[in-house]
Amino acid sequence: MRKYKHDFYARKRYLNNVAQKNDDVRNKLDEFRNTSEIEEQKRKEEIARMELTKVASNVHHLCSTKAIPGVFNSPYISEDLKPQIFNVDVETHLKSTFKANYQWKAPNRKKINYFKTIMININV
Repeated sequence: MRKYKHDFYARKRYLNNVAQKNDDVRNKLDEFRNTSEIEEQKRKEEIARMELTKVASNVHHLCSTKAIPGVFNSPYISEDLKPQIFNVDVETHLKSTFKANYQWKAPNRKKINYFKTIMININV
């Protein structure tokens, strides 16, 4: 007499269930990997944008003026070959960063009087 009963079909069902669970776990892991890769890519892009803003705020003097073209806006380069960062011209980055950080404010009466006193002291 057998000590244990071996059922071929029960074992086959068990192995099918294990294979199904394995597929489910793999799918969940693939989804998790994809979402973490996307989040990592977004984080790296955000860091790169912050670094670009930091650098662009310090090199605003390279921007074009009405009279003189800037370093990144050469008249000899076609529009297709101008340097770009994040699919935007470098010149545009420089101008937008400058405008965001350095907005002109009208001098108040205190500053005007201060500069008047300096000018009077210089002329004396």
